[in-house]
Amino acid sequence: MKYFVGTHIHKVDAKGRVSLPSDFRAVLQAAEYEGTYLYMPEKKPYIIGYSQKKVDSLIEEITKSENRDKKKLYAFSKFINLRWDTEGRIILPQTLREKAGISKDVTFLGMGEYFQIWEPEAA
Repeated sequence: MKYFVGTHIHKVDAKGRVSLPSDFRAVLQAAEYEGTYLYMPEKKPYIIGYSQKKVDSLIEEITKSENRDKKKLYAFSKFINLRWDTEGRIILPQTLREKAGISKDVTFLGMGEYFQIWEPEAA
């Protein structure tokens, strides 16, 4: 699988762990990394998940640009690098869960080259 597609609802346990959808893990593994990069845009109610390849291309695009956008470069300092455990779960940091209003469940939305994580009622 090459792209993040579909909608999936998963439970978040008391420790903040959530299973990544298996087809999303397949996309991430195809990018030769068993993890994901999470980022929460300012003033948005969702979390974005990127593959290693997508992060590499974003960094390359910004750093090779003649007009380097410092705000975009600064955004990389907000990225969180997470690997999944043997059961395919990641731990959503509490700060991101609180900002996105996530408590018991999350909705994963495939967006092609990336995915979003939402509180189900807000998605």
